[in-house]
Amino acid sequence: MESIRMRVSLRGVKPPVRRTLAFPSDIAFIDLHLIIQAAAGWGGRYTHRFDVDGKRIGPADYQVSEEADEKVSEYEGSRIVYEYGPFTADIMYLKGKTQDTDFPIILESEGLFPPEECKDLEEYFEVLRTLDDPADPAHADTVSWMKSVEDSQDTEALNKEFSEGWERIGEIAGRVPFNVAAAVGALLITGIDGYYYDSEKKRLTEETDGSAKFVPVELEDGFVDTLAGMYSDLIGLKDGNLEKLLEDEYRQGWEEYAENFLDEITDHWADAHGFIVESYADSDIAKMMDVFGEEKE
Repeated sequence: MESIRMRVSLRGVKPPVRRTLAFPSDIAFIDLHLIIQAAAGWGGRYTHRFDVDGKRIGPADYQVSEEADEKVSEYEGSRIVYEYGPFTADIMYLKGKTQDTDFPIILESEGLFPPEECKDLEEYFEVLRTLDDPADPAHADTVSWMKSVEDSQDTEALNKEFSEGWERIGEIAGRVPFNVAAAVGALLITGIDGYYYDSEKKRLTEETDGSAKFVPVELEDGFVDTLAGMYSDLIGLKDGNLEKLLEDEYRQGWEEYAENFLDEITDHWADAHGFIVESYADSDIAKMMDVFGEEKE
């Protein structure tokens, strides 16, 4: 299949951090977002969007053009800015003959993208200073951490993954905030019996006075719509349930195990239902209630 070549360059860093990518010409911007995420070793901690010659493309819940419906090839030659939380990258279309490909390929790699655990570039620069200072008490831990960061951005390994298992996103059913998806994952693990959705407080609860405002939670199509209204105490719900589930079987290190297991459950559930899991601020989750409400009416 015909392909497009692009260079993604992180702003504000020297020496430069960039990746040159080739990918099928029929992909949508949501696929480009996920390709960049993979190349940078990021996992969706922050919200994102594209600015294409002043047009905003991203998750439709942000009142922008839905990235699953916008083809990258339709904007060839445009100036593209990719915003991912505190990080910004410039994307440039590259001219010239490009090899045909049915999956993404990282053609060139230069520098390390900052770990998404860093809240901004200045924190990343501080990490690099620690890395260069063997006398720093945090040096050994930082060396180990940055080795894992480097591994997550390994070009050869990523290209192998792309060639063996990459698929275009295609049509999506909708989007779910990460902490809502985490609640879905936790409930799939621990069971949903005895949970109610408090339609007034907009949260999940195990308490009910028997009134109509407490809606029993059922694992049906409407389950996602119900969970989209929860924007408080979701992390507490997740941790509490998983701790109870795993406390007898896993003691030391159970939290890391639970997080990893929850991620797998959540991804599997989202893929099966055609949903995209995104990071959202609490204020954005509140706004999503209206979006889901309009879709249900």
